[in-house]
Amino acid sequence: MASNNNEEAKIRKEWLQFKGALFDHSLNFPTIPIIIDEVRKNIENFKKIGIIYLDVIESIETIHGWQKFDQVLKRISEIIKDIHLNLLQRKDLIAMQAPRAGKFIIFVFSQSGEKEVDKSFMQNLMDNIHEKIFTRTEDLRTKYLFPKTICHIGFDFLYMDPVVRFERNLYSSMDRAKDNAYSQPTNFWKRRNQELRRIIINNDIRTVFQPILNLQTGEVIGYEALTRVASVEFFNDAETLFSFAVQTEMILELERICRKNAIKMVKYALRNKKLFLNVSAKGVLDPEFIDGRFLTEIKDIGKSVDEVILEITERLAIKNLKLFKDTVKRLETSGFSVAIDDVGAGYSTLHTIAELSPAYLKYDMALIRDINKHAIKRDLLESLIPFSKKINSIIIAEGIETKEEFEVLREMGVEYGQGFFFARPGPLLKQEI
Repeated sequence: MASNNNEEAKIRKEWLQFKGALFDHSLNFPTIPIIIDEVRKNIENFKKIGIIYLDVIESIETIHGWQKFDQVLKRISEIIKDIHLNLLQRKDLIAMQAPRAGKFIIFVFSQSGEKEVDKSFMQNLMDNIHEKIFTRTEDLRTKYLFPKTICHIGFDFLYMDPVVRFERNLYSSMDRAKDNAYSQPTNFWKRRNQELRRIIINNDIRTVFQPILNLQTGEVIGYEALTRVASVEFFNDAETLFSFAVQTEMILELERICRKNAIKMVKYALRNKKLFLNVSAKGVLDPEFIDGRFLTEIKDIGKSVDEVILEITERLAIKNLKLFKDTVKRLETSGFSVAIDDVGAGYSTLHTIAELSPAYLKYDMALIRDINKHAIKRDLLESLIPFSKKINSIIIAEGIETKEEFEVLREMGVEYGQGFFFARPGPLLKQEI
C-alpha cells in the first residue's frame, strides 16, 4: 500500500511539474498543448474557426527589462480577459504560445448565435482589441517611453482538413496569423490617422481656459489655453490626441490650429492678463515662429507680445538642442516670454533650464499632488525655489486640487499656481472678455 501511495505521489509531482511548464501561472492562461484537444473538438463542430495572434514586441524587454515587460503582459492579459467577457463567446479560448513569452493566441469558434466567423467579423474584432490595448496602455507608454506599437496583432482561419494532421494544420494557421500581424497596419490605425487629419482640416477642437493665480494675493494673472476634443472613439482625451499627432508627424499642424483658435477667442480680451499657449519642443521650430507670422497674429488681436507666454511642453526629448535653444532665444528677442512645462517630470534637465533661463517654471502636478503629506515632495520643491530665483524664473505650481496643497505652497513662497481647487478649464467669462 505504501508503495502505491509513493508511486501516486511521484506521478502527481511529475504531473504538476509538467502542468507548470505548460501553464502560465503569472497570467493565468494555458498554453497551446493544454487546450489543443478542445480546439480539435470545436473545429470538428464548426469546420472553420478564427485565430487571433497577439505578439508583444520584444524590444520592451531588451530595452526596458523583464520587469517592465511582465508589467505590459499583465496589463494586456487583463484587457484580453475583459474582451473575452464582453466581446467573445464563452466557449472561445485564450492561450499563450509559451509561458511568459508575450504571445497570446485567441481562438474564436463562432459569432453570436453559432454563426460562422468571417473576415469582416474577425477584422472588426481585431480592430476593437487593438483600440482597447492602445487606450488602456497609454499610461505605460507615456511613463516608460515605450514605442507607439506595443504589440502586433493579426488573424487568420483554421479550416477542417482531414488530409492534413490536425496539429500541423493548427500551427500553420497560427504562423499565418503571426505573419499577418507583422505585414500591415490594422484598420484601426488607418482610421485613427484619417480621423486626426479630419480634425485638423475641419478644426474640430474646442478651446478652454484655466486661470493662473498669484497664490499670495489671489489675483488672476493669466490664463492657460487648453484643447478639448470630441472624437472619443479614437481620442479619449487631449493627451492621446497630441501623442498620436507626434507619432504621425502632424504635431505642427495640430498645434497651429490650437494656437489660432485660442488667439481668436481672446481678441481684445484679457486686458493686462497673460495668455499661456502650449507648444511642444518640436513645435517651437514651426516656421510661423521664425518668419514673424505668429508675431503679426498677436499684434492683430490687440495684445502686446509681452502678454503672451509660450509654454513649452516636451512630449519628446529634444533632438537638436542647439537649434531649439537658438529658436527660443529668437522668440525671446522678439518679446515673447517662455515657460517650461512639466518641470520635475519631463525631459528638461536643470542644465537645459539654466541655459534657457525661462520666465516661468511650471512645476509638474504629480509632484504637487498631496505635497502636504509628503516631506520628500516638499524638499524637492524647496530645492527648486532658490534655483529659480538665481535664473530669474517664477514657479507656477500645476494641478492644485485641495486647500491643504494650496496652503503648503503659499507658505513655501511659491508665487503662482493653477488647478481644480481654483477653477476647472472652461470658456472665458463675461468679465474676462
